[in-house]
Amino acid sequence: MRIASFNVPFSNGIGDLSITSFGGASGGIKANINRWEKQLDLASSPLKDINKISQSRRGKLGEYQVFKLMNPEKKEMAIIASIFKLKETTLFIKLSIALKGIDEVEELFIDFCNSINFTL
Repeated sequence: MRIASFNVPFSNGIGDLSITSFGGASGGIKANINRWEKQLDLASSPLKDINKISQSRRGKLGEYQVFKLMNPEKKEMAIIASIFKLKETTLFIKLSIALKGIDEVEELFIDFCNSINFTL
C-alpha cells in the first residue's frame, strides 16, 4: 500500500520518492533489490552481493537498511532505497532520481529516513 509520494528537487530536476508498506517480509530483501535492479537494466545480484552494498542505519522508527543502485549507462534513473523490517510489516522508502542527482540528495534521504516515526 502506498502511504505517501513526494517530489524531491535537486539542482537539475526532480526525483520521485514513494513510501509503501506491505505485510510480512514482502518477498524479502533479495526479491525487492532484484526488482529494482531490473528497473535499472542491471543483472540480478545474489544475496551475498546485496549484503555488501547494504548500509545499516538506525532512525526513530528503528533499524533499517539503505541500498544505492546505479547503472552508469542509464543516466535518467538511479535508486536509493531503505527497507525497514517492522513487527508485522515491511516499510519501503524509495527515491528514483537521475543518476546525476543521487549523490546530491543522498544525505537528505538518510536524514528523512532517520526522522520517520509513526505507527502503521
